[in-house]
Amino acid sequence: MHTPITIREITIRHCKLIPRFRGKYTGGGVDVDLDNLFVSISDGHNTGYGEGNPTSILYPPGHIGRSSIDEWQTLLDICRKLPGQDACRLGHLIPDEIRCNDTNTIIDTVDFALHDLVGRHGGLPVAVLPGDIPCEQVYMEVYGMKSFITDPYEIRDGKIFIRQAPGLGVTPDMDAIDKITLKKETFR
Repeated sequence: MHTPITIREITIRHCKLIPRFRGKYTGGGVDVDLDNLFVSISDGHNTGYGEGNPTSILYPPGHIGRSSIDEWQTLLDICRKLPGQDACRLGHLIPDEIRCNDTNTIIDTVDFALHDLVGRHGGLPVAVLPGDIPCEQVYMEVYGMKSFITDPYEIRDGKIFIRQAPGLGVTPDMDAIDKITLKKETFR
């Protein structure tokens, strides 16, 4: 039997990161502004974080790889139902009926935030928690906004070194993230 970790507050941010340098490619493409969906889930004492790149916002309609759903709205619909739930249920809090390729970004964003919260609450790194998050993805996918964390992870010889700190092992710089936030919703 476990002690429930009751979700008290969830904040969802749509952030836009504008690249410092814009590359131009032989095919005519240029580097685009990077949209991120950033989720924080709190039990009142600890907060877990997750982020993802919404393809429905990044790519124009008809583009290969673009989600056919409104990822922002779907994320709001999922997170609206989470306050009061037990974060230890992890991925079981995400309804099966929304699971499809078009929702991978949303599911990963919420799943990472839940795992981070549970890890921080228990003083455990995400890589040792039960679930489907391979430890090699923990830093490669969750914190794509590397310049927005206060304690950047170490990359040496092309490898990312996973800390043995609680949760994801990094702390987002919320002041910096708030500066690039376009819109924000909070549920309690």
